[in-house]
Amino acid sequence: MMRGIFSQQRLIVLLLLVASILVGLVAPSLIDKIKRSIYGVQAGVMLEGYAVGGLLRSEVEMLLDEIAPEFEKPPVNAEYNSAERRVVPETVGQALNRERTLDAIFSAGRGQQVKAVLEPVHPPITHAYFQPVFRGDISRQAVSLMINVAWGNEYIPGMLEVLAKYKVKATFFFIGDWVERFPSLFGQIVKAGHEIANHGYYHGHPNQMSEAELTDLIIKAQTVLEKAGATPVKIFAPPAGEYNQQVIRVAAGLGFRTVLWTVDTIDWQRPAPEVIVDRVVKKAQNGALVLMHPTEPTLAALPRIIELLMQQGYELVPVSELL
Repeated sequence: MMRGIFSQQRLIVLLLLVASILVGLVAPSLIDKIKRSIYGVQAGVMLEGYAVGGLLRSEVEMLLDEIAPEFEKPPVNAEYNSAERRVVPETVGQALNRERTLDAIFSAGRGQQVKAVLEPVHPPITHAYFQPVFRGDISRQAVSLMINVAWGNEYIPGMLEVLAKYKVKATFFFIGDWVERFPSLFGQIVKAGHEIANHGYYHGHPNQMSEAELTDLIIKAQTVLEKAGATPVKIFAPPAGEYNQQVIRVAAGLGFRTVLWTVDTIDWQRPAPEVIVDRVVKKAQNGALVLMHPTEPTLAALPRIIELLMQQGYELVPVSELL
């Protein structure tokens, strides 16, 4: 009798042991299946020939990382082909937008075909870099004040006060040698939040320079601006406004746009302030780039120039914004 009871107990224990093993084997699979049905991709969904049905987000992310090279291609800069004497246009690249592709996959219904979401990648140097800029965006009622700095230190603090009063940000183009000689004044301009740009390391004659000299002129100035604490934009205003195709090609190859002007105040001749005001206001137009220097009559004319331009509905913005 007792032996029969013990046999039954052993059988029950054995059955319980087998049951626990089966539950241990089946439960994780069942839990995973439930998890995928709730959080995974709908069954039968395909992404560009890849089956993604039932995959969880982390698994889809890993798949996208693996297959991204199939869809992505790098952009190619525009460049000058010296043998053919022509500008080879840029090639726009493309990148896989992972977030939008994930959203499309997880929004798809059962058995749906999903396309990878691709977006263009524009190269930093386009064919536009190989043409001089005389005017910004003509669709925008805005004007930029370009202040070339190679001299005129005594008038810069006053110009900064005027610009601050009217809450205007100008673009200052600096000769690198000037920045080295007047770091404190340069620091005031940077601190005021004005745009900083390249006017060459010294005030030479670009049209008479070799490619190596032009490269040095631009790169050395940019290095000085950066070392002095600025984050200069890659815009080049050639000294004396001199430019030819070689100047533009060299600047473009370095990633700089060559900027001239729409309106020249000719303030270096020190005309009366009223003359400077008249020159600017009469020629103001959408996208105008207004060239000036830190001279005494320019300082006197600046408040009136800003007031009249604003009265005519113009925004005053940095050059890079207008480009």
